[in-house]
Amino acid sequence: MRTIRSELQAKLNSGTASLIDCAKITRKDGVTIYMADYPVDIVIGGNLYKSTSGYRGSAANSNAALSPDTIDIQFILGADVTKADITAGLFDGAEVRTFTTDADDPLEDDIKMTRGFFGNAVIMDNTIKTEYISLISKMDQQVGQQTSSKCRAELGDSRCRVKMTPPVWTPATVMVPRQIGDAAVGSVVVPTTPNGYYYFASTIELTGYTPDPYSPPGSTAHIEPTWPVGVGEFVDDGYVKWSAIQAHIVDFVVLGSTSRRIFLANTTQADGFWDYGTVRFTSGLNAGYSKEIKQQLGGGIELFESLPYEISEDDEFTMTRGCQKRVEDCAYLFSNIFNYRGEPYTPTKSEIMRFGGQ
Repeated sequence: MRTIRSELQAKLNSGTASLIDCAKITRKDGVTIYMADYPVDIVIGGNLYKSTSGYRGSAANSNAALSPDTIDIQFILGADVTKADITAGLFDGAEVRTFTTDADDPLEDDIKMTRGFFGNAVIMDNTIKTEYISLISKMDQQVGQQTSSKCRAELGDSRCRVKMTPPVWTPATVMVPRQIGDAAVGSVVVPTTPNGYYYFASTIELTGYTPDPYSPPGSTAHIEPTWPVGVGEFVDDGYVKWSAIQAHIVDFVVLGSTSRRIFLANTTQADGFWDYGTVRFTSGLNAGYSKEIKQQLGGGIELFESLPYEISEDDEFTMTRGCQKRVEDCAYLFSNIFNYRGEPYTPTKSEIMRFGGQ
């Protein structure tokens, strides 16, 4: 049951209310779009609700049962909502709030109609139509975890614990040797001048000699070492011996492109190193947009989806390494098998049901 303020209820009873439908769409990055189904722009609660959005909402279907509300929302693409923003996923999962108010005495969230999230969007010419996913739809979603052969963690999250952005090297700092099989244990640093590599503490001496009399045992030296370039290369640094590994996040520059999905970059990593990772552009027309990497062959990068704008030479971007969530990748590529969040050796249903000589 909706509560209607007395002033508006009196107008409704007398038939003098001028009702308008409004919508607030809040993207995950915090940007809020204000729309009104009204001939002119209108200020409500200090926010400008634009009439030029072409906002239209279908009748809301709701009932006392636990079936989700349904509503279609349609509006015109423009300065606030562009085709590029939609295709780039900026509105994926955006919160949608709709309400009705009196145009002569507007109040934000006056008669609350619906609250939910952006669903599938269809772009038709210069308009976009999207389905609305109500809050009660969340009850249809799976809660908890199921067993799976592949890892359920995301690379670098609190369960995986691979250090995606290590701290910058500092002098006279006590370090901890890395433990094989657990990427969460041990010190990893990046040089003060990034070179495409991370360095983990392979071994640390605590007693027996004094490579740097001004540094405490187990610490780095007062002067930054000359970092070697090459996987597996070592360098001594005070009491610490560092070993080089490929960095998980690296900045690159576009050398050329053949489409909005395929381009050439100044990458030096082996084929497949960046597969299933992400690319985020930091300059050019696509600045701020991210897409998933389908494959990397030498300097060639192919994305799963096209970027909203053309890719130009000298555009700058950052690539973040991905993970195929296989047990062998966790063990050999990241040395992190202790944190693998999957059950690769659980027998399948067909194996369980097998008997005799089958």
